[in-house]
Amino acid sequence: MPTPRSILSLVSFSISDPVVTLDSNPYPVFNFDTATVVALPILKESFSLPTFLGFDYRPWRLLAQTYGLMSGLNLLLLYVFIHESPKFYISRDKQKKGIDVLIKMFVVNSGKAAENYTVKHILLDEEVASKREQNFFQSIWAQTAPLLSKQHIRNTMLMFYTCIVVYSVGPSFVMWFPEILNSYSNNMDRVNILTFCEIIRAPKEPAVNMTTQLTESCNDRVNDLALLFIVASGTYSLILTAGLVMLTRFIGKKWTFIGLHVICGLAGFLLNSFTNVSSIILFIIMISNVTCMGITTTYAVELFPTYLRAMAVCLTMMVGRTFSFIVINAIAPLVKSNCVMLFHGFGIFIISGGIAAWFLPNDKKEVIEEDPEKSDEI
Repeated sequence: MPTPRSILSLVSFSISDPVVTLDSNPYPVFNFDTATVVALPILKESFSLPTFLGFDYRPWRLLAQTYGLMSGLNLLLLYVFIHESPKFYISRDKQKKGIDVLIKMFVVNSGKAAENYTVKHILLDEEVASKREQNFFQSIWAQTAPLLSKQHIRNTMLMFYTCIVVYSVGPSFVMWFPEILNSYSNNMDRVNILTFCEIIRAPKEPAVNMTTQLTESCNDRVNDLALLFIVASGTYSLILTAGLVMLTRFIGKKWTFIGLHVICGLAGFLLNSFTNVSSIILFIIMISNVTCMGITTTYAVELFPTYLRAMAVCLTMMVGRTFSFIVINAIAPLVKSNCVMLFHGFGIFIISGGIAAWFLPNDKKEVIEEDPEKSDEI
């Protein structure tokens, strides 16, 4: 049996998917190094331990559990050290909790005593949540309905489409990355004469004049070439995301998003125009629009009032992930029926995301003059 798709998908996604913090000028937080250090030695092993449940405990199971433990540790650290946003508390009319968080920030940042913090009350100059008591379902509706109101519908639809473009390309092809890498590994002697689509559609059949007794076996080890491609792709994503962070400071999130999607779309068009290893490079460039996840999330935070932001982020990500699931299942039949047109379509689709981003607001922020008479009210 070929290497289970879930194994390499897990490795490639964990290694190459950068996480960007929600800030107007996002800073990257990479899991690249940690995931690489953890994955490579584990997948190099070949142990097989029988269990009382009737299956063998293999390295890929250990890798999945190790990543799960890392996520659990991350959750524990978040729970212990990370506080809720004071602005969120204040938007929910919880002044005391909001002020308490600000006092803790003041003490850590300034080194002064909490008694030196002079702000006693905060006023938000924006739409706030209803103070009426609500049950769980009423709360969900109260946060969802405003996103579809006349005031916010344009921004909501814009965020939905940009998230669909970002989530439907990179994350979808990550699930098929192992199959693509295996195809390249099996056809390295013909890379210079086959296009990208011809390589991934190349038949995997035994030699014609050989009689082979086929037996089912589990070959769940990752070959060195596949790991090399994964590490190279992750390194590229690492460098690209770091570059985008710096670029965003100069030209803004909007033009960064537009420029990257134009480049990724052109890579999709040119994918089958080359018959060498550059085709896989163009493929990696095409799916690199996934690095704009942080930008889309940042816009979801900036475009909506504080009490709607959590729901806006959740809805946009849910819509994006839903379309990603649909695309994952559509890729295989489309590759078999019309592979070249599929990637041309992806090229148009990605560029359309850049066109949609044209309607996103610029990064200019209003300068609010401070009123000296309201020194204790922010």
